[in-house]
Amino acid sequence: MSPNVLHVVGERFTGFASENPEVITLPELERLLQEQGLPGDTTLIVGQGIPDERLRRLQAHLERLPERMRATLVADPRALSRAEARLVHKRSEHNIMITAPEQVVEGERYVSSLVLDERCAEMSDHQTGQHIQGMVLMEAARQMILAVTERYFLRDSGQRPSYFVLNQLEATYHSFGFPLGMDVEYHGVRRKESKGGSLTCEAKVCFVQGGELLTEVTIRFAVYDAAFLSSREAKKARQALARATPLMRKAG
Repeated sequence: MSPNVLHVVGERFTGFASENPEVITLPELERLLQEQGLPGDTTLIVGQGIPDERLRRLQAHLERLPERMRATLVADPRALSRAEARLVHKRSEHNIMITAPEQVVEGERYVSSLVLDERCAEMSDHQTGQHIQGMVLMEAARQMILAVTERYFLRDSGQRPSYFVLNQLEATYHSFGFPLGMDVEYHGVRRKESKGGSLTCEAKVCFVQGGELLTEVTIRFAVYDAAFLSSREAKKARQALARATPLMRKAG
């Protein structure tokens, strides 16, 4: 690799950057630009963990650099826009881990990019080692099945709010995933709609980096009309309270 090519990652991935000279954290890059600048003709490849607003500031700063210090920022075009919050059922943008899924084969295969913001809930404590933690990919897989279903399978259901229920979730980790570009692939296994309008699905979400399959997450889930399931959930909550209350009295 050319010495003028650097992968830029978030500060949470300091372990990855400290062990690999081709990698720099965003705070290190910002300090370098402030103090001495880049040597010129440098290519910066966007990795994982970088908040959107800081990426936009970096891009604006690079555009103002003189010709002798020119640097090019490279990112997957899909990685420049996160999925809409409504597709992944999140309120805070930094918790959205994927781009909007694109259809490859109708009903069978959809693809997104992983776009981690290091401020997300799953990375808020600490980061061990150089790789992306397994639980982070589990949450990204959950967001992928929500986004594909909301965008492609429920689009004809009108404005009725839906309620997703996970029935089974199984992950197989084949290799470490590092904070570089990564594809998230949805493969539909089974999908069935009942007469009552509920939808039951099984899908496999695969994480692929540089052509290598890293992780497979198989998820079985169902989608119900929110009004129907809220009523059922409330009934289950009352039953749970009835079972727990005598135990609580004994414990007291």
